[in-house]
Amino acid sequence: MAPALIPMKVLFQKLWELKLGWDEEVPAELSEQHQLWKNQLPLLQDKAFQHCYFRSDSGKRSVELHGFSDAWEIAYSAVVYLRATYMEGPPTVVLVAAKTKVAPLKRLTIPKLELCGAHMVPSIAREKCENVRDPITHKCLKSPGATIHVHYCFILVGW
Repeated sequence: MAPALIPMKVLFQKLWELKLGWDEEVPAELSEQHQLWKNQLPLLQDKAFQHCYFRSDSGKRSVELHGFSDAWEIAYSAVVYLRATYMEGPPTVVLVAAKTKVAPLKRLTIPKLELCGAHMVPSIAREKCENVRDPITHKCLKSPGATIHVHYCFILVGW
């Protein structure tokens, strides 16, 4: 759902910047963006979300946590996956959580926004994976900017 919501978050920010009153008409360009987004919502109707992280039919060998973040001029995001390998059969990879945020009104550089995204990964991972019963054997957090972002996350969040 996170990728589908970011256009609307950006649209709300643009409306906020215009400081329109409740009775003022929305500019045509923004109204068209809203209509386009609204018309694409039915495409999400058929998407299925997996609620069970692991297969129960064969013993787990390892559980890995993978986190990734990215940023661009208008927003940044983070996503966390769990990957399980089994004694028999192929590994499974499931999406645990994704989060998006609109860039602040005070424009930041892309490296700073990447750092904001990288900061979200460990907090999402800690929040969403605390109830995973199996021990996580490996944690891999990635940011496209630089490895220092990941080290910064570990220090800042203490994860």
